[in-house]
Amino acid sequence: MRSMKILFNRIVLYLICILIITGSVGVSAAEVTSEKVSNVQKAEMLLKAMGVYSDKKKTSNDNNNEQPESQGTANISKGEFVDLILKTIKYDDKFLAGELEAADDEGYAESLKKAEELKLTDSKDGDKDIKFGEAMKIAIDAMGEEYKQFAELIGGYPTGYYSLAHKTNMKLPSMGFDKSISRSDMLNLIYGLL
Repeated sequence: MRSMKILFNRIVLYLICILIITGSVGVSAAEVTSEKVSNVQKAEMLLKAMGVYSDKKKTSNDNNNEQPESQGTANISKGEFVDLILKTIKYDDKFLAGELEAADDEGYAESLKKAEELKLTDSKDGDKDIKFGEAMKIAIDAMGEEYKQFAELIGGYPTGYYSLAHKTNMKLPSMGFDKSISRSDMLNLIYGLL
């Protein structure tokens, strides 16, 4: 049953991607006319169309006080990464409806709690920068139990996960496992996940 749900979600995501790239979902022609649209731009357009990503970050508890993030240089917190992964994969109806919003700047407590329930990661250090190795592991584990078991079978963390990420054509930045990932690294990683 879970495999069918994952398959259905992937088919829907591929269809959305095709519609975005062709400009049929209201994406302006200027955004898709360039033949050299980067994976980061594709991921950003796709995730925005899905309603799970915004390049704006809350700067206070006031929901109207948002400022655009720097695309390439801003490091991503573990909580923000987990929240986006869960919303992208759509683990439950609350995420689908966007009801699990962060309550504060450090936020993402509900997303981290859900990720811990799903055995993707622990709920600690949600406000700290996520490291590349942990982000890659969370992304692969979120793809399903089969992927997690296969990664463990071919070497475990980190080498088995890294090998599996390459086999699934996940777009991996060239960096050490202990390096913080930037916003564009995150978008690249999630684009490869889809």
